[in-house]
Amino acid sequence: MPSIRPLLPAALLLIAAAPVHAADRWQEAGSGAVAILPDPASANGIIGGSLYCAEQKWAFHFRTPQAALTAGDTVPAKITISGELLQLEARTEAGGARVAVPTAALPSLKNGTSLAVEVGDTATGVAALFNLRGSKLVIEAVAPKCSQVDMSEYDLVALSETDPAVEHARLLIADEMKLFTAATNRQPVVAAKIADVPPQNRLMFASICGSTTYYGTSGCNLTGFAQIGPLGEWRQVYNTEGMIMHTDPNAGNGGWPNLVTLPMVGGLEPTHWVWSGSQYELRDVLIAGDKPQ
Repeated sequence: MPSIRPLLPAALLLIAAAPVHAADRWQEAGSGAVAILPDPASANGIIGGSLYCAEQKWAFHFRTPQAALTAGDTVPAKITISGELLQLEARTEAGGARVAVPTAALPSLKNGTSLAVEVGDTATGVAALFNLRGSKLVIEAVAPKCSQVDMSEYDLVALSETDPAVEHARLLIADEMKLFTAATNRQPVVAAKIADVPPQNRLMFASICGSTTYYGTSGCNLTGFAQIGPLGEWRQVYNTEGMIMHTDPNAGNGGWPNLVTLPMVGGLEPTHWVWSGSQYELRDVLIAGDKPQ
């Protein structure tokens, strides 16, 4: 079963500030990525609820009387969305319980008609039935307000269209730019950034953006180049769809920092890349000893 992270302080404040009476349809909270559920159609120990998002992860918070559940326990939870059963876990607390919800369940929540919840066992647990009237509009309204994954321990590589590195980048990605223009009949948007790698090496990242049809959800491509030594030539060492790129100041290999990427759209978990001696490869692949030949 999925683990449930401690509730973030900011999310806790938003939920605490949410109205306790939500009428007969889903509503947006006053601020933040919080949707207020309607009053339960029927209930046993659950008096209300909300769906919230923090760091791109979604969870329900169900309110109960103070003594309804023993605080601090992890107990089974069943979420049934229009007949579709999800076996999850709930973390209980004074006056409620929270249940992490997989992102894959959001389409069902938006398009279904009913939401049934059971927290704990049949004898001592709590349960409720909610309608999903208005859920699609509300979830889609609050989703853009969800906070990004915390990447504060890493250094952001901020690509820019006006960075001096763009001049170098255009020479290196000229062939890819031609392919993009031929396929889309558009001029690409190019951004770049150079990062120094002590003592005398450099990394350059360049992106081409402009078409979700050509490049996928992000609409971008991201390529990394390494210059080994002050007179070395740039050579490609990384290539993916568009990503938010970071370097890890506390991890590296041979003086080259680990890279940490997060998808530009809907990024849930960062991906780590390690210098293999000639290029960047997925950390998990290197650890498994399955490096490409």
